[in-house]
Amino acid sequence: MMFLPVLFACLDPNPQESGGGWALRWRLDGGTALEGFGRGIAGISDLEGDSASDVIVGIEGWDGVVESSGKVTVYSGATGLAIFEFVGTEFLGSLGHSVANVGDVNGDGVEDIAGGAPFESPGGAAYVWSGADGRVLHRFTRSEIGAIYGRYIAGAGDVDGDGAADVLVGSERSSVFGPAAGASFVYSGATGAQLLVLGQSAARNAQDGDGLGDINADGLADLVISDFLNGGSVAVYSGADGSVLYRIPSVAPFDGFGGSLANIRDIDRDGVNDFIVGAPAPQAGVRKGRAYVYSGVSGMLLMDLRGNVDHDEFGFDVAGGMDVNGDGYPDMVVGAHFGGSLEQGAAFVHSGLDGRLLAELVGETPFDLFGHAVAMTPDVNSDGLGDVVVYSHGADYGASNAGSVNLLELHSYLTADPRKVSAAAGETVTFALDFPDSEAGKVWQLLLSTDRAGQITIGGVHIPLMLSPLLRRTLLDPPAIFSSTSGVLDPSGDAMTIATLAAGQASAWVGFTLRFAAVSLDLPSNPRLSSAGVRIAVVP
Repeated sequence: MMFLPVLFACLDPNPQESGGGWALRWRLDGGTALEGFGRGIAGISDLEGDSASDVIVGIEGWDGVVESSGKVTVYSGATGLAIFEFVGTEFLGSLGHSVANVGDVNGDGVEDIAGGAPFESPGGAAYVWSGADGRVLHRFTRSEIGAIYGRYIAGAGDVDGDGAADVLVGSERSSVFGPAAGASFVYSGATGAQLLVLGQSAARNAQDGDGLGDINADGLADLVISDFLNGGSVAVYSGADGSVLYRIPSVAPFDGFGGSLANIRDIDRDGVNDFIVGAPAPQAGVRKGRAYVYSGVSGMLLMDLRGNVDHDEFGFDVAGGMDVNGDGYPDMVVGAHFGGSLEQGAAFVHSGLDGRLLAELVGETPFDLFGHAVAMTPDVNSDGLGDVVVYSHGADYGASNAGSVNLLELHSYLTADPRKVSAAAGETVTFALDFPDSEAGKVWQLLLSTDRAGQITIGGVHIPLMLSPLLRRTLLDPPAIFSSTSGVLDPSGDAMTIATLAAGQASAWVGFTLRFAAVSLDLPSNPRLSSAGVRIAVVP
């Protein structure tokens, strides 16, 4: 109870982030020089039934059938073992140059997998495979020679309103809108029929693109696509008719604006998804990149994120949409493949709440080009938090410049099992606290609040909860369901407590999600470290 007065402490200018350091869960290495192992990466929900999300990896330079035929492999997020392998068959076809989780295109309740082969003849190809059994659902092609069709591939969302996810494919040199101007194509996930062709004349369209969800309230998913003319611009297109809803020009001439972009879900809490755009070269001669976050509704600039090293190409790739620290806001990751003091490369994790830097992840060895591609995957370790995937383009672990894929997870300090409780049946929930050894002998406190997104900052420590009557009650008069809500951490910095709910006891909370966090304290009431947030849903 001595912790309560500091709930109203002043904000600290250099606060401690919630959760601990980031750890490498696994690293997978290419086996052949210049293989491009991980040139395309994407996260996908659990495909093999182990409750851990998985990772799609494109290997465009793989020489298995013929030289650089390429392949796409789906790996278990839990173990790093292969689940599916899709092999290219054409000389220099480069299957795996791009990959994506395109959502559930065939209505079986399982997310599906896509990969681009932009150099298959005559103009490139894009494939969609079932996430349930690996069979080919669609193969899309262009007859235009050298169209680089499959430059990017993405989930479009439901563009035609039939309930199935659709597919977006970029063709960097298609001549639909002008000689080699580029174009993006939207296809029905259900039937494979072409729905839309998007682009403009002489703009080098189709550098990158993504589905954006419904931003204009017409019930159909919309799309965001970049071009590269005179430094780049980004256009948001209506999924209903392909018209341009608005366009955002580059911030500076020739800044690489739009070289990467991604849907990052709703960070400004207006009910509409937002997006991030990379600009890895904002000034001529100084390649300290930037990444810009925009409102999906209006295109208004929400955040301006910046690299920290000259020539880092911060913004070379971007991703987002997963909450990595449990504060209820989707976060973002930005790749800077020339970052670090020796061009190890770096990936920067930024808060969707306020844009602050949550973590700087740096490559292991010089010239790894760690951060050449970045992605997020929903949850590989059952902590309820998103995890980060990073491609090292220059990694030599398996062979010279073969590339590697790194899956990183946050040490959250707090886990709960189970994270869904039945009010009717009752439940026993076990909370395990796992703070660093430095916290041995310190007081711990378990905190409980509603799931309203946000955080409080106390004594220089970010705690991923919001003030609420429930939080105050936890401190002043802890519910009797807990064996304890405070205690002393053991010599390893660990503790455990249990919440026991009798049948029907949580009936008033059905439909709600509760958020928990744990802190370590210096007496009398100074927080030292906070866990990430942990959510528990109450169901009937």
